[in-house]
Amino acid sequence: MGGNLEMNGQGLQRRAMVLLSIVVVLFGGLGPGSCGSPESENFACTEVIGFSQTRQWYVDSDFETLVGDGGWQLRAPSGASIDRWADPTYAGWAQPPYSSCTDGDPAAPDRVLLTVSGDFGEDVSAWAGAIEAVVHLIEEEKYPEVERIVLQAVVGGPQAHEEPPCPAGDGFVRASYQHPYIYEATRIVAEEEEAAGHDVITGADPHVERCEDYQDATGHLTSGASLAVGHALGEYYAE
Repeated sequence: MGGNLEMNGQGLQRRAMVLLSIVVVLFGGLGPGSCGSPESENFACTEVIGFSQTRQWYVDSDFETLVGDGGWQLRAPSGASIDRWADPTYAGWAQPPYSSCTDGDPAAPDRVLLTVSGDFGEDVSAWAGAIEAVVHLIEEEKYPEVERIVLQAVVGGPQAHEEPPCPAGDGFVRASYQHPYIYEATRIVAEEEEAAGHDVITGADPHVERCEDYQDATGHLTSGASLAVGHALGEYYAE
């Protein structure tokens, strides 16, 4: 439940507004070529599925306060790459969700926000295949009553999709480097699923403003970036 977040919502909001002048999250639309926030819909329980970076902006901010904690829950163990979620026996599926929904059935969420990371690099086809496998697993086995699945890439770097990613040692920050390829894959899957009559859409396209908002080469966020990203995403998904 929302009470698990031992934070003052108003205090977090004030801090977030200050931090947003430093860390900016840029958003694409819910579907190819569109922009802005998603249309308001009445969903009883939304489950966010992801990984450690997802958990950072979800837990270490006022995200739940903004979206309404009774209707949201989180499933995001560390290292939960998209290919792991494609495995129906993956331990992450068996763990109880964080801050379980109280407005709807936590065992049968009617909407899923699937955030995506992993190790497929520039291989858009591999990303799309893995995302599609998870989408089908959710629809056909894990949550057959789900009404909508929203796809969102890992929080990317400040660069535009065509510009160099954030440096890290002799290479790049993984989240920054892979983000544009994951983002493209989410668009491909959403288009294919829509054509097949399934309610699968792209969600926010989040970025940090500075490379310093990453704390390591993997792409974990600093505390300030976690707060600002979570606040901006909360405003985006708030109904």
